[in-house]
Amino acid sequence: IGGEMEGGRWMRQGDYKATMVAKPYGSDEWRLYNVAKDPGETRDLSEEQPAVLDELKAAWDQYAKKVGVVILPK
Repeated sequence: IGGEMEGGRWMRQGDYKATMVAKPYGSDEWRLYNVAKDPGETRDLSEEQPAVLDELKAAWDQYAKKVGVVILPK
């Protein structure tokens, strides 16, 4: 399941969720969480599990192409 809103992006697969909160509200960087173990999304796993993050980012790219997401310039 993926989604986007006002430049923010998220993708959920199994126990993992990747999020990217756009500036000015976030860092504009992808973060990874295991929502089964950390439902409050307090521990970013992106450095510990970069392959999982890459999979979810690729899945988001596929989602965006499928539904026609338009990425606006910053």
